[in-house]
Amino acid sequence: MPRRLRFAPPGYWLHLTRSNNKQPDFSTDADRQHFLDLVELHSQERDVRVAAYTLMSNHFHLVAVGDHQDAISHFMREVRHLPQCHPTHHRPRLAKPLLFVRPQ
Repeated sequence: MPRRLRFAPPGYWLHLTRSNNKQPDFSTDADRQHFLDLVELHSQERDVRVAAYTLMSNHFHLVAVGDHQDAISHFMREVRHLPQCHPTHHRPRLAKPLLFVRPQ
C-alpha cells in the first residue's frame, strides 16, 4: 500500500528530516555535494523552496515550503532515497552472514 501524502499545505514552511536506520549516508564531501545538487534539481522541478539544510553523517534536515498542493510530498518522495543512489555510496552490511559448520 503506498504511503499517504504528508500534510503540507502550500505556503507553510516545514522542517523535513529523513534518516536511514542510523546507517551512514554521507561519508565524503562528494556524497554531500551530489545530494545537494539533486535537492536543487528536484526542488526546481517540484516548485519547492529550500531555505536551510543540515547534512549529518546519517540523516538530513531541510526547511522548505511548497508553492502548490502536494509539492512537498512529491519532492520528499524524490529526495528520500537520494543518498543511497549515489554511485560511490557503499552501505555496510547490517549483519554478518552466519556460517553453519556441520559437526564432524
